Amino acid sequence: MKRLLSLLLCATTLLAACGGGDAPEEAPAPVAGGAVNPGGSSGPQAPSTLAVRGTVLSAARQPVAGLAVLIVGQTPVNTDAAGRFSFSGVVPPYDLTVVDAANKEAAVYRQLRRADPTLVLFTPDGTPRAAQLQGRVTGGHSPQDSDEFTALAFLAPGTFAQNAADGAGGYRMGVQWYGPSTVDGMLYALQLHYNASTGLPSGYSGYAAQPLTLADGAISIVPDLGLLPITSGTVSGAVSVPAGYALDGKGVGITLDGAAGYYFPDRSTSPGFSYLLPYIPGGQALLRAHISKAGGGATEYLKAGVSVGAAQVSLAPQAPPESILPADGATRVDGQMRFSWTTFERGIHLAIFEPESADAPRITVVTAETSTSLPDLAALGLALPPSTRYTWHVEAVGPLAGVDAAASTALLDLQTFARGTPEAQLASSAVRTFVTAP
Repeated sequence: MKRLLSLLLCATTLLAACGGGDAPEEAPAPVAGGAVNPGGSSGPQAPSTLAVRGTVLSAARQPVAGLAVLIVGQTPVNTDAAGRFSFSGVVPPYDLTVVDAANKEAAVYRQLRRADPTLVLFTPDGTPRAAQLQGRVTGGHSPQDSDEFTALAFLAPGTFAQNAADGAGGYRMGVQWYGPSTVDGMLYALQLHYNASTGLPSGYSGYAAQPLTLADGAISIVPDLGLLPITSGTVSGAVSVPAGYALDGKGVGITLDGAAGYYFPDRSTSPGFSYLLPYIPGGQALLRAHISKAGGGATEYLKAGVSVGAAQVSLAPQAPPESILPADGATRVDGQMRFSWTTFERGIHLAIFEPESADAPRITVVTAETSTSLPDLAALGLALPPSTRYTWHVEAVGPLAGVDAAASTALLDLQTFARGTPEAQLASSAVRTFVTAP
């Protein structure tokens, strides 16, 4: 599965039932000084050159050292231990390339204007930190009915873990994370009934939450979690499906203090929905819809921040970008060939070129435009190999107000549906193939 959508699944596929927004504002690019307009009026103007100081992160939001970074017309530099790099005298707009030569991975951000870009590269993160927690859930309904279970979720910045309690209320789960040796989070327990035919909750028996600090390499014995009674309400609405596409998946989740905590897939593919959700402190609804069409192309749409009790909620997934040129199976492709596709409104495009050979580079081009070419990475040790078969497709992420907004953690926030994200559109075109020139 494509990396963008697999990131999303890691973030939202927490505990499915057993048996079964506004656009973020673009961060302004820092500018140097304020010039006087020729007509006599004064006001800030874009500088003729920028001092660019940026950072490269992995998908786990960790700084990556030793990567080559290039701006056209500048001498390449390497990221330091904190993932930082800098250039002076950069003329905007500029193209910025970051390369992990050891893993044959490259990302190109087209037409940037900001002076403080944060770039994400899918590069290995090394060994994560790990801990275990175990304990027991008390209260609620015991013994549990055959259509009842107690779901547990541990949520912390950058990580989550999940499990279900056994018949006696006991549970155990492992947690992995990157960064400091300890992580502060919350442990949640939710007891519920579910409908075996739909896979959706049909009632709630109890809820509990407890703050928890985990230490790398340790086993934490958690005090008993005592379930307290809760009430429930409904969230209802419908999915608007673009012409030519089919609704092939939808569902409902619960965000806890802004972070995705539980998710329940809906087996029905009808546009309308009505979901029963609990009233719990800091809890809101997370709604999902997935559209696709024969021959490829799909969009995953998520909307959070929906209050329990809301009605007539509209979910509007956009049609994904569709590839135009070159035709599938193109040959003799080189850096002069233009790859093109249809636009994705209120978002940016990621043209992804994946080799079938492990010796060839994987390239991602991040752009607001609807066409690109293969970049020349020979100076960075990743020349395009001859007569090599590639696949290519275009992913789109929104809402984002251009490439400057994407050159920040906002892009990764949307891809992983991070805590506090109100809405995300994650789309992908069908996959095509080509062969590079001899």
